[in-house]
Amino acid sequence: MRFFRPTWYELSLKQVNFDALKEMGVETILCDLDNTLTAYYEKVPSKAVAKLVQKIQKKGFKLIIISNNHLDRVSIFCESLKLPYLSSAHKPFINNAKNYLITNNIDFKKCVIIGDQLITDVMFANSLGIRSILVEPVADSDLPVTRINRAIDKAIRNNNLRRNKYKKLGEKK
Repeated sequence: MRFFRPTWYELSLKQVNFDALKEMGVETILCDLDNTLTAYYEKVPSKAVAKLVQKIQKKGFKLIIISNNHLDRVSIFCESLKLPYLSSAHKPFINNAKNYLITNNIDFKKCVIIGDQLITDVMFANSLGIRSILVEPVADSDLPVTRINRAIDKAIRNNNLRRNKYKKLGEKK
C-alpha cells in the first residue's frame, strides 16, 4: 500500500503551503488537470484558476500540467494560461512523463506532483521517486473512465484518513 501513500495531503490545491515547498527546494510543480486544478468539464480556465496559477508562478515555481486527458482538451486549457503541458501522459505508467521531464531538464529531486487520485497521480509519483501532494477532487463528478479508479481510491483514502496516515505539508509525523 506504500505505492498509494502520498508524501503529503491537503484538501485542495488552494490550501497547499507553497512557501513550505519553496523552503524544501521545490522548483517545479507537476499538476494534474482534471479534478485537481479544475473540474473535468471546464474547457477554459476560470478567473479563480488563472489567479491561482499566477500565485504559484509568482512564488517562483515552474508549473507544468501533466494529464491523462487528450491533446485537444489539455492544449486549449493550458495554452490560454501559457502553461507547458504533457497530455496523454498515461499515468501511472512513467515512460511518457519520464521522457518529458528528462528532455526538459526537470530535476526529480526539486519537483512535486499534485493530484487528486491515488491510482494515477500518487502511484505515478512514487514510481518516479518524486514527492506528491494528494488533494480532494474539485468536482463530485468524473469522466466514466475514472469512476472505477475513484471507487478503489475512495476505499484506500478513507481508510488512510481514518487511521491518520496522511500528513500535511510541513507537519512532522
